[in-house]
Amino acid sequence: MIFPVVYIGAIAVSFLFVGCYDVPQRSKPALKLIKRELEAMTTHHSFSFILILFFFICLCIFFYRRKGHFCLFLLIHFLLLLFSYFLRSFLFETLFTLVGGIVTATSVIHHNVSSGSSGSELSGPPPLESSSSTESLGTYRNIIAAESEAQIYQRIQALEGGLYYNLPPQNEPGEYAGIVRAHFDQAITVDHYLLIFDKERFDLQLLEGKAILQDKLFELMLNQPNLPRIYEICLHNQGDIRKEAYSFLQEKVEPFSDPEVAAQRDRMSQSLASFTQQLNEHGRNSEIYQEFYREFTDENFRRSLGLPLP
Repeated sequence: MIFPVVYIGAIAVSFLFVGCYDVPQRSKPALKLIKRELEAMTTHHSFSFILILFFFICLCIFFYRRKGHFCLFLLIHFLLLLFSYFLRSFLFETLFTLVGGIVTATSVIHHNVSSGSSGSELSGPPPLESSSSTESLGTYRNIIAAESEAQIYQRIQALEGGLYYNLPPQNEPGEYAGIVRAHFDQAITVDHYLLIFDKERFDLQLLEGKAILQDKLFELMLNQPNLPRIYEICLHNQGDIRKEAYSFLQEKVEPFSDPEVAAQRDRMSQSLASFTQQLNEHGRNSEIYQEFYREFTDENFRRSLGLPLP
């Protein structure tokens, strides 16, 4: 049994760096077909497939030494070619996963230390050059992108734990996270997964931006000196500051809220950031709060009818 092992090892090492690239040009279409079919069968069981193939080659060598059939000789060399190809793919995939995970973890630590980040910035996972197989997607998501995806769920949980009105729109705990996870599970390749991740990250950041604005409008209105007078005159608004703030913000971003148009999504993000800056710098004197105040108190409507103002 030692001879087959040494024989396989010697030829496998020679093929490990050559693989399928030294075969005649006319044989490549057939080999590509075989490669595609075998990759489909061995996507999730690479090591088991390689092990079974190894023992099958040993068995063929054993019968060849006893029978000496030329067909067995050709079969052995063909199986060795497949064995070396899948062994190389398995080893390179494993090495890439380990190195990629170490590099990603190191870059994240370096970024947090150098920038003093407290976790408020939601960054996406790094892109991957080779993203053609389902196996590489599973490895990428479970190791390289695991931390970024976990941050998405943590931020969703924090958003659901706030006192925000209708943010997120899914009111059942875990419902929004379940929708996001289902979207991630629909990914076919790494590139497709990254596109989905970017969209989900962007949508979550928009919800967080609306939550910040809702908080600021709520706090400013709650501390409005004439709030008792507002409640006395505007009976329909009693206790619904957050609801009114939500409706107000939805109306402000409605003209450019089409999720399928990238320019509109960017415009919405910029508008929310501008509103937040106004409230931080000018408070009740900001244009956005003054507009909210007029809507909350029905000022324009009351003026048109000559009704008293708060």
